[in-house]
Amino acid sequence: MGAAAPSLSDRIFGCLVASAIGDAMGGPVELWDGEDIRKAYGEVDRLLPYRHSAVSEHGPWGLEAGCFTDDTRMARLFCEAMLACGGMPTTGDLARTFAARYHGADSDLERGFLEEYYLKHLYRDEKRIFGGQPTNGAIMGIAPFGAVAPCDPDRAFRGALDALATTEGYARHAAAMAAAAVSAAMIPGLSPLEVVEASLQAVARHKARVDGPLWRGSGMYAGIARKSEQALETAVEIALRHGRYDDAFRTELLGAIRMEFFADGAETLALALACFVLAEGDPGHTIRYAVNLGRDNDSSACVAGAVAGAYRGAPALDPDWIRLVEAACPPPSFRSLADGLLAIVRSEQAARRRTLVALDALEAL
Repeated sequence: MGAAAPSLSDRIFGCLVASAIGDAMGGPVELWDGEDIRKAYGEVDRLLPYRHSAVSEHGPWGLEAGCFTDDTRMARLFCEAMLACGGMPTTGDLARTFAARYHGADSDLERGFLEEYYLKHLYRDEKRIFGGQPTNGAIMGIAPFGAVAPCDPDRAFRGALDALATTEGYARHAAAMAAAAVSAAMIPGLSPLEVVEASLQAVARHKARVDGPLWRGSGMYAGIARKSEQALETAVEIALRHGRYDDAFRTELLGAIRMEFFADGAETLALALACFVLAEGDPGHTIRYAVNLGRDNDSSACVAGAVAGAYRGAPALDPDWIRLVEAACPPPSFRSLADGLLAIVRSEQAARRRTLVALDALEAL
């Protein structure tokens, strides 16, 4: 008999902690070229101390193995907002969380990390975050948006797209697609490729509703309005064609989807889900593949870990990796955050059941 399917609790915890593991594994070699990683380490296959880094606002705040960077700090802020509002947060819910954290910060490191995001929520359209670049500012912490809407990729997509003012343009759609992939990864029985398809279908349904038929029918649409989708489709096709993680795969993948901006949301999504498909959903392989590609690899490994952790659950993760990131993490623990999100999901399930009972009663009249 095969292993039992992971429970909802295991999947939500797996999603959050695997995302943090990806961040912590990629952090010590963040932005390194893949060839430089191989020269220094052969392959990064474990959580390393930060020998070549210093503490910084958007980098690690500690240098021991298991410490994470701004990616996981963002995810924890999203969790905090969800727990405060009791569900999928609005932009206002996130703004309150950022404001409270910024004004209550006890270090320049924390204020420096929060400032750009806080100012965006404060000034809204007047503030182009990071100069308007298609950043990873939303996708890097996306795990909670999928975890709080399990098995409902359309809801995860809409919730993320509506709430995430921290990224603009196609990178915002990439973040929402990642949320949809995390949500779809919790649907029992889906293959990794079907998880990717669910993400693509979620954005397609959204764009069919909001983009006019003339715009969608124009020759410009595919090359302009579907940038995140095109990068993802290309990356997954390359993964399926190669079928193994080697130099040929890495070279073609990075050559095909490497974006001009170093921390591009569409690139991060494509790299993460290509690794997820190539690894057949295995969290350990998925994370390692993403880290060793290079580029903004803590972010791509963070997203890849979120999807794979939701897919296979915490039992599929190396327990030493979980122990290290939990030990390096200030409270609340990832387990505690996951339990809080699970309570929200169960409360919403109970409310939907009450609604269905009431509708059934009306139908019986």
